[in-house]
Amino acid sequence: MEPKLGKMLILGAILNCLDPVLTVVAGLSIRDPFLTPFDKKDFSREYSDHLALVRAYEGWQDAEKDLAGYEYCWKIFLSAQSMKAIDSLRREFYSLLKDTSFVDSNRTTYNTWSYDEHLLRAVICYGLYPGICSVVQNEKSFSLKTMEDCQNSVNARNSTIPYPWLVFNDKIKVNSVFLRDSTAISDSVLLLFGGSLLRGEIEGHVKMLGGYLEFFMKPSIAALYQSLRKELEDLIQIKWQHTSKSFVSAAPVALGSRVDSGPGGDNSKSQLQTLLTRAGYAAPTYMTQQLKNNQFQATVEFNGVQILGQPCNNKKQAEKDAAAEALEWLIGGRQIGRDYIENMSMMLKKSKREHYQT
Repeated sequence: MEPKLGKMLILGAILNCLDPVLTVVAGLSIRDPFLTPFDKKDFSREYSDHLALVRAYEGWQDAEKDLAGYEYCWKIFLSAQSMKAIDSLRREFYSLLKDTSFVDSNRTTYNTWSYDEHLLRAVICYGLYPGICSVVQNEKSFSLKTMEDCQNSVNARNSTIPYPWLVFNDKIKVNSVFLRDSTAISDSVLLLFGGSLLRGEIEGHVKMLGGYLEFFMKPSIAALYQSLRKELEDLIQIKWQHTSKSFVSAAPVALGSRVDSGPGGDNSKSQLQTLLTRAGYAAPTYMTQQLKNNQFQATVEFNGVQILGQPCNNKKQAEKDAAAEALEWLIGGRQIGRDYIENMSMMLKKSKREHYQT
């Protein structure tokens, strides 16, 4: 899926409003389920195409229970085929989130705040930013202004929108510019869930999008937004780290021996090499020395890290023990198995990308 839609799914799971976010992401992944033209769509109730879709899907679900899904779609100009596709994608996305330990089978937990319309607008903003435009209120109508375009007239049922901003998924230019799949949001949602906040030239001046968006407020309010934004980012990071640990250490499998054969190869050396090479690192190297008591002790090195194994009766066994020690250190316990090799490879690959980016 598109990265922006993946962001929405992850934040929806973290902030426990997943069910409606699943609907929004699934709806944005297929063709528009509404059969009415852009300017006839029922945008007025929530000032959001995305929330209108959530409401339409929930109505379709209820109708399907009574075997009346097609009649429901016919009455409100919905594509029954698209609604079934949304339903199928929702299940698939939820399964993907379960596979990566973002959620479990208890859907109630992840929907504690699904009723909160303001939170849903925030998650949508988090995903669709920087698709943003300002709402310019005129005497009897409104117009929209995006970063790339001049001010554009809007052909819609509403003469006003009680919000200063719209986030949108796409723009279509025919005779005039149409914003496709948009949601109205407040200043606070944009400041907390949009892009990076930059300090302006004077106190109380906050900028976004390289200065294209500007906000002027009391210095104490500006400081509060900066502080809240930092706390929100920390919360998301903590949730992500907690999920990542669960992703690596779920469903433990006990080791019979540190050097026994197992998935990823016929012994711990093969397993360690499999893990590292799949993650994009060079194969590990070994240095072995003979001790005074005629035992052997090996050190394994990879990516600048050296890990010492326990003394063993021969060189080969010592290298296997060092590899087993490295595997335990990487995985965080005496667990191993095919899933651990695959999952830890993914985590190492992600860490490697982040290291290069910094």
